[in-house]
Amino acid sequence: MQPFKVLRLFLLALTGVSCATANMPTANQDIAAQLEIWGVANVTELAMAKNGTHPNYHQKNVVQRCKNFNLEASKKGDPNDAKKTINRLFARAECKGLYGAPNGFRCSYIDLSLCFTLTGDTQIVKRQLGRAFESCDAKNCVVDTSTVGKCYGCKHPAQPNATDTWAKFDLDGVLDSDFGFLSCYGRGGFECPDEGDPMPY
Repeated sequence: MQPFKVLRLFLLALTGVSCATANMPTANQDIAAQLEIWGVANVTELAMAKNGTHPNYHQKNVVQRCKNFNLEASKKGDPNDAKKTINRLFARAECKGLYGAPNGFRCSYIDLSLCFTLTGDTQIVKRQLGRAFESCDAKNCVVDTSTVGKCYGCKHPAQPNATDTWAKFDLDGVLDSDFGFLSCYGRGGFECPDEGDPMPY
């Protein structure tokens, strides 16, 4: 054992501090980590962020706070086996709310299956963890006007032979902006990769 390690253990024994306790983060370090995670400046703002009263948290008016909305499709699974393929539709936008830069924008994205469901009469309506777009070909989903999207040919499992039609859904009033991150029902999205890097989906 190296001499400095022996000395450290001896000093810890004299002070009654265990090795495990010595390596534990202090209360100040824990608070600093939470401030960074939530993107706030102090413990007052941290409490406001956690209870949803912070001015940059759960902002419903995404039309005013966000720009450049886009819908992007992804298919995960086996391209040769439709039953093993999951359709996913993502919303991407740039939203205000960054701490320290109130007029700055953050690019983020969110899986809309967290936010909508597909009804038996082929309507797309808001619902937490609704998994709406698993029954659609997400490549047939486009932005219609502003924050309104629409998908063609969604098939609810209960109505597999339904006539193909357009189903519309409005992101405004469903999506929140939490410190610039898109979210819904308290489930946050993710920051976009650096410019030029591919999206992870």
